[in-house]
Amino acid sequence: MVTPLQITSLIATIADNGWYKSPSLVKYTIDSKGNRQDYKTGRGERVLDAETAQTVQKLMEKCISEGTGRSAALSEVMVAGKTATSQTGIVKDEHEVLNAWFGGYLPADKPRWAIVVLVEEGRSGAAEAAPIFKAIARKLLPLYSSAE
Repeated sequence: MVTPLQITSLIATIADNGWYKSPSLVKYTIDSKGNRQDYKTGRGERVLDAETAQTVQKLMEKCISEGTGRSAALSEVMVAGKTATSQTGIVKDEHEVLNAWFGGYLPADKPRWAIVVLVEEGRSGAAEAAPIFKAIARKLLPLYSSAE
């Protein structure tokens, strides 16, 4: 009953200590003269208590280090995330169709990216979606190290 964008927004809110910002596809615009104008999002709105968000952050980190999200772990930076498998209510060949999910953010200690992977008609978030998250996250690492 939720979209990947809604879950990504939730994860970004948790990563940002309870501050919600509307998702945006625009980072900047360029006018007819070639001048770049960065898109400013502002601080956003507090929708979750900071202490609650930090508790969830720790649990999401534990999911990677000790739980079902181990297949999303990176050796280069700590990530935080959560696996999920959702029911669809659809039955094919006498088996219910499931969707496999993984949502997370990185780096865990200084979040810059929130990523959600949905594998329709999957088996489990841990087996199918988390490794895709890991591949995407690994491709972002050069951007992280160039910004430091």
